[in-house]
Amino acid sequence: MKTKLTVFLAALLLWTALPLQAQFHAELGYRYGLGLNEQMLGECVYRDQYKMYSNTILLNFLYDITPQMSAGAGVGFTLCETGSHGSLPIYATFRYAPIKKVPGFYAFTDLGYAPPIGPGKTVTWSMGQEQTRYEGLNYGWLWNLGVGYRIMFRKHFGLNFQLCYNLQQFGGTNILVNNETTQQSYYDISNNLRHSLCAGVALVF
Repeated sequence: MKTKLTVFLAALLLWTALPLQAQFHAELGYRYGLGLNEQMLGECVYRDQYKMYSNTILLNFLYDITPQMSAGAGVGFTLCETGSHGSLPIYATFRYAPIKKVPGFYAFTDLGYAPPIGPGKTVTWSMGQEQTRYEGLNYGWLWNLGVGYRIMFRKHFGLNFQLCYNLQQFGGTNILVNNETTQQSYYDISNNLRHSLCAGVALVF
């Protein structure tokens, strides 16, 4: 009797868990960023002056609250092709599908922060200023706003395509400054802020 009761309870728990499992998804993807401009040390540099390309590997975990709304969290590893920029932001994500007849199309936003990764130390520059530099990945805020389209071939296998505007801070960036008056060069630390347009694709599980 106890064996039958145990089997019945296990089957009941499995049956109730299956719908919940269908509402959970994971995504592993790649995103390419085309920088528009970047603010550094009080100046704005544009992409015709500086190559602002970035590559990001993403891992997202999502829960379908309703057929039209999803929320979750993710982590991304970003490296820029030029300069010493790199970060590992952790973010919250929210998606909403406004058109019921096209459930695969959605709008989304991400908001997160990349902690400093690597040893920080105080250094003295040639201009006599002492600042803390992180000799690893940059720190700073991240915000994305965009649209996407998800195609599901099975309940837990599909493709996800995204286009978005990306605003990302790269704190602790080392910048070489040329002093035109003294004809001397020195390094300074900047909390850069980059504006980009991004496109990406991901596998959905």
